[in-house]
This record gives sequence, C-alpha cells and structure tokens, in this order.
Amino acid sequence: MDKKENMSPAEGRNVLDSEIGFRAPVKNGNGKTKKKRFGILDILIILMVAAAVGMAVYAYYPGLISRLAGGTGITVEYDLLLEKQNKGYLSAISAGDGITAEKGGSMGTVVSTSASPSLIYSVRDGEAYADEDPSLVDIVITVRAEVVDTGSGLVSDGVRIAAGSRCGIILPKLVGDAVIVSVRTVGE
Repeated sequence: MDKKENMSPAEGRNVLDSEIGFRAPVKNGNGKTKKKRFGILDILIILMVAAAVGMAVYAYYPGLISRLAGGTGITVEYDLLLEKQNKGYLSAISAGDGITAEKGGSMGTVVSTSASPSLIYSVRDGEAYADEDPSLVDIVITVRAEVVDTGSGLVSDGVRIAAGSRCGIILPKLVGDAVIVSVRTVGE
C-alpha cells in the first residue's frame, strides 16, 4: 500500500492511526521524538489519588492508623452503661465475654456486671418524681482492654474509649447501645 492511500486529504494525517485510536509520536524539528515532561498537574493528580486511597483505607480499617501511629500501650478498665434493659439481659452477659464495637474493632473483655433499678421520671400535681420501674434495670458492664494512648485519646482497635462517648456494642448473646461512664488505668 502506498502511504498516500492512507492519508486523509482534509487532515493530512494517517487515517489508519486515527481509526485505531493511536497517535503518532510527536517529533521535534530535528526528527527526534519529544520527551514528555513530568508537570505540576501530574503531581496534583498523584496526590489526589494517594489521598483517596488513604481515606478508603481509613474508612475500612479505622484501627490501622492508631496501630501504625504507635503510641504507648496501657491497660484500662471502663464501665459501660446500658439503660432501661430487660432484667433477663443481665444473664446474657458473662465475665470473659469479648465486646466488639458495632462499627468494628475489639473493645475488650467483660470483667463483671452489675444492675440497678431503672428510674422513671414523672410529674404529678406539679411536682417531679423519680420512681423505680420494676421491669427494667440499668446494667453496668466493667470491661478491661489494652488501649493505645495516641496523645489525643485512648483507642482500642480503632474504637475511641472516653467517658461520655456512646457506642453500639456486640456481645455473644446481646447487642445494644451503651455509654462509657468511667475510665481508669489498671496498675501493672
């Protein structure tokens, strides 16, 4: 085939290359192929891709960052409060049970449990009253965990351990919402 047969008269380029989707190498005035330079736009694209990958890793493996960060490992005990629970739930929690956060990550091991009657608050004759509910209890679960002190807080397998924080918990026989009411270090 003659080279002129493959040329588009209107564009003056190789028709076969344009139909296939390939581009001919760009040549400078000396007939040599130009080298593509690495520009700022290329760097920005690489940084954006790296940031997206970092966010995806953090979203799917939240404990990874705290483990990689190092920090000092300490043992703590903390109390989880489950409010207004059926009395039967107390028997579903045993010492030695592992607790997992609803979003993933180990929260430690159950040390002990205790219960107190749940209070119902009401207003009668213009005054506030607190009465015990005979069918419900507030359950306090004492948990022991190895945590990392990251400098900005305590973290156990990606789960923040701080008084006042709410979390969904999963035990072998119970799932519920709890609040951490106290945190204390355990002597070595």
